Amino acid sequence: MRKRRAGRFRALPLALLLVMLLPAIARAETHTFLNTADLYPSGGAGDVGPANHYPSTIVVAGLSGTVTKATVTLIGYRSASPDDTDMVITGPNGQQVMLMSDVCGSTGIQNDNWTFDDSAQTFMSNNGPCANYEEASFKPSNYLGNIPEPDDLSPGGGPSPPYVNAMSFFNGASPNGAWSLFVMDDSAGFSGFDIAAWALTLEVQPPSAGDTAPPETTITKGPKDKTKKKTATFEFSSSEPGSTFQCSLDGGAFESCSSPHEVKVKKGKHSFAVRAQDGAGNLDPTPATSSWKVKQKH
Repeated sequence: MRKRRAGRFRALPLALLLVMLLPAIARAETHTFLNTADLYPSGGAGDVGPANHYPSTIVVAGLSGTVTKATVTLIGYRSASPDDTDMVITGPNGQQVMLMSDVCGSTGIQNDNWTFDDSAQTFMSNNGPCANYEEASFKPSNYLGNIPEPDDLSPGGGPSPPYVNAMSFFNGASPNGAWSLFVMDDSAGFSGFDIAAWALTLEVQPPSAGDTAPPETTITKGPKDKTKKKTATFEFSSSEPGSTFQCSLDGGAFESCSSPHEVKVKKGKHSFAVRAQDGAGNLDPTPATSSWKVKQKH
């Protein structure tokens, strides 16, 4: 009788074995929410002032995880003078992003579907004219316009400045709560804006089975509140060793950075924000911030 040979055991490569033992990482989930209430100016002859719904709100509830991307889409936007439209979206955690201000000039447009997305290729046109019946994506766009500047949407109960100009400011925070769209026409004389509906799209990363606690970010060194220096150096740290950092200057998009971090600025008021991300991908939802003013040299 023939003896059967014992089967050979093939050792798995160590790297493959480790990957198999790691907990599965859930993919980001995409959720879209819609508000279909028509928006138009409430002042004058329907040509100036805050929108009739100020704000127009979408309430998100029941989602677990953190925001990894947010976009806002205007549906059926029209205006006889789009330059007059100022628009801010606020998030559940107090973030304030200027979507558009002083764009497209004073040539009328109609029935545009615009999406505000940090990953879009371009900003909106400053002087226009912009197209009719357009379906397009743009980065949040804010240009200098008529006095007063900076823009202020606080009259009528809106958020006070400053506003940032990057949707990435919503990243790392909980999606649950009120997302509010504030729209204002800042100049009378032309037929004001009309928006048939707007949509909020969120990409949400579900919590992993392991570490879900975000790190805490601390700024340990920065400029004085008032200074004549046009360079500023920041030092910062994380509550979790091995964290990486993302920095934002004057409300711009967050970009990778490390401590110490130097910025160059002009005369005026400035703000700096930094947030840590730990090895598990958890992002600090409450960035550490600092503000200062560069004075004119005498």
